[in-house]
Amino acid sequence: MSIELGARPFAQLRKPRVSIWFKTLMHFSFYLMIAALMILGVEVVYALYQLAGLFL
Repeated sequence: MSIELGARPFAQLRKPRVSIWFKTLMHFSFYLMIAALMILGVEVVYALYQLAGLFL
């Protein structure tokens, strides 16, 4: 019976592989967030336009 206290063989000490799906998901989430912020900005500008039209 051997107890490995978190030690890995030297062959496994290399950098872990990066999943292409993880990067794709992160990029998609980033683009979705940018699109949502742009839509929110357009809504704020339109609301200010309506507010200015009410007072002018």
